[in-house]
Amino acid sequence: MPDYRRAYTRGGAIFLTLVTFNRRPIFAEPDNVKRLRRAAATVKAEMPSDITAAVVLPDHIHFVWTLPQGDDNYSKRVGRLKVLFTRSLKGSFALPQDVSISRQRQRKATYGNDDFGSTPFAMR
Repeated sequence: MPDYRRAYTRGGAIFLTLVTFNRRPIFAEPDNVKRLRRAAATVKAEMPSDITAAVVLPDHIHFVWTLPQGDDNYSKRVGRLKVLFTRSLKGSFALPQDVSISRQRQRKATYGNDDFGSTPFAMR
């Protein structure tokens, strides 16, 4: 696993790239982009921040988030976004069929980067 170094700056702007597991083009589907927007709106309502910019490509997303003064916890927001989005996929046939028994037992429904929970993204 790469040696990540994350910068935490209270009230700062952070550039994020979230990549889908195995670069699956899940955002090529308009319904999945709608799911992502709903998840982002929920996260923003729960943990205020400003989504200054966003670019959604078929297999990854770029965000610039500006956090409130005194707040540097973008990791929690990313984790929540990924959980909400992944949960929204259940029963939609958007999830892959090749989920291993081990991942099923650990409730990692689809993909995942253990660093941010069981979700269809990896942080780069």
